[in-house]
Amino acid sequence: MSGIVGDNTNRGSGTIKSSSVGADDITGAEIADDSIDSEHYVDGSIDNAHIADDAIDSEHYAAASIDEPHLADNSVDSRAYVDGSIDPEHLADNAVTLAKMASGTDGNIISYDASGDPVAIATGSDGQVLTSTGAGSPPAFETPAGGGSWTLIGTGEASNSASITITGLDSTYDTYACVMSALVPQTNGRYVWLRVGDSSGIDEGASDYSYNTFNKLDTTGTLSTEYDSTYHAIPVSFDVGNTSGYGYGGMYFLHCPGDSGVAPLFSGTYTNVSAAGRFSMGMGNGARKTAITLDRIQCLFATGNITSGRFSVYGIAHA
Repeated sequence: MSGIVGDNTNRGSGTIKSSSVGADDITGAEIADDSIDSEHYVDGSIDNAHIADDAIDSEHYAAASIDEPHLADNSVDSRAYVDGSIDPEHLADNAVTLAKMASGTDGNIISYDASGDPVAIATGSDGQVLTSTGAGSPPAFETPAGGGSWTLIGTGEASNSASITITGLDSTYDTYACVMSALVPQTNGRYVWLRVGDSSGIDEGASDYSYNTFNKLDTTGTLSTEYDSTYHAIPVSFDVGNTSGYGYGGMYFLHCPGDSGVAPLFSGTYTNVSAAGRFSMGMGNGARKTAITLDRIQCLFATGNITSGRFSVYGIAHA
């Protein structure tokens, strides 16, 4: 032991006193393998330089000893998470986007059941609407209940037109609403007419129709009436003026169009500005005197074209 100096009197006995060892006398060569235990280390004496690469394993970490400062950015991957360990409080607000959601069925809507759990509402079909099924159950797509709904059968826009004819009427509906909007005659002071027909065309015979109209002008208290039991159309107005700003609007209902045993019946109201510039308000009724398999209706002025305006027909479902 050439590195040891001092009093040699105890060497023969195999014992070296601490007083015989100088500072830095003992080197690695004098230390036997596995001879230094934890009791020999001074607290805080082991630094990073003393630890070999890959020497520290999970068994060396104390429980809960790894804190956020010890983790490098982007160091925790999905394999480090325990299944089911991410709870709502771990998610930042607005962190879950549509791209992060699991794929679903096209058209499905997410709702919640009575337990508050998410459920998928199956895709509805064309014409169905999302309907509440009451408390405790999610909504569902259902066909709207019948009754009172209006379905547009057709509409026509006049542009110096002889008439506007709407086809496609049948027994699907018990009643049709015939709406005339902003009609202006080419010839001043003309009446609006309605006619119906079947697959062979519009009925315009001299005695095909019967009608009554009741009209009131804003300049007189007198109620005028017109009627005829043998006519070639159903008049649904007073005389309509064609001065700028004048025109006609009205709505007549066509009843029993698909009943082969009942003549098609009309009833309705109207208002217009007359050729003399007076406001006219009225109502009326009429009929196609013979039952037909009706599939069309026509709007026109008694003479002359329709300069402008719209004619629309709606089917009304009663059940």
